[in-house]
Amino acid sequence: GGEGTDPRIYNKSAVLEWARVTAECVPLRGFDGVLLDIEGVHVPTQKERSAITFAVCALKRALNATLPGHLLAWTTDTGNYFDYAEMTKAGCVDLWLDMAYSWCVTAETHSALRNRANAPMPF
Repeated sequence: GGEGTDPRIYNKSAVLEWARVTAECVPLRGFDGVLLDIEGVHVPTQKERSAITFAVCALKRALNATLPGHLLAWTTDTGNYFDYAEMTKAGCVDLWLDMAYSWCVTAETHSALRNRANAPMPF
């Protein structure tokens, strides 16, 4: 995997157990859904993208079993880190919340030299 990637993401049994435990915990804590905030910090491999897609879809299936009517949302990062199209097509995420931060960049680059827009935006 990439730098900082937890190797458990590649263990499907561990991922399914994480999804089950998480889905069981959500209603016990009085929540009606989950908001994922997973941000890309490096260029992912296809193996990482597939593993994360599997994990998110496993969580959605587990939530379907434990909490009818739940919401699974994700605050997406800009950039091509994750397979948003596949997760949307498979119905794994109910709501995407874009976190673009009003940056004026032609490509997502983690750098102190970003070309930043003035914020707040003049409405």
